[in-house]
Amino acid sequence: MSIGSHYVYDLHYHIVFPTKGRINHLSETISEIIVDKALSFADKYRISIDKLGMDKNHIHLLCSIPPSMSIGQLVRIFKSLTAQAVFEKRPELAKLWNHQFWSDGYYAATTASGATMDAVALYVANQGKE
Repeated sequence: MSIGSHYVYDLHYHIVFPTKGRINHLSETISEIIVDKALSFADKYRISIDKLGMDKNHIHLLCSIPPSMSIGQLVRIFKSLTAQAVFEKRPELAKLWNHQFWSDGYYAATTASGATMDAVALYVANQGKE
């Protein structure tokens, strides 16, 4: 639960970001860059990251955002800043991947606190594990 200046909220979203063409871009090195960048901008945008799980070609994000932020805004911020970070740290990939890292689409769903959210958190945390 979070508190704003005039409100209290408990809004959690499960969002999936696929890589462009669902290509297996998310190596361990690339995943670390994305996690570091996401954690660095989360406070600035008042994004509370509950879990961040990655498979080879997509990311699952379980997070809470303030009611003033739309899911579309969150998606734009996340995709833009993480792609920039990847291409800054690995410039050879920008040319190789034609400066496109994320697919245009995404999946978003709300999730409740408690048992439902715990189940989604476990699912997200186990992404990419056999």
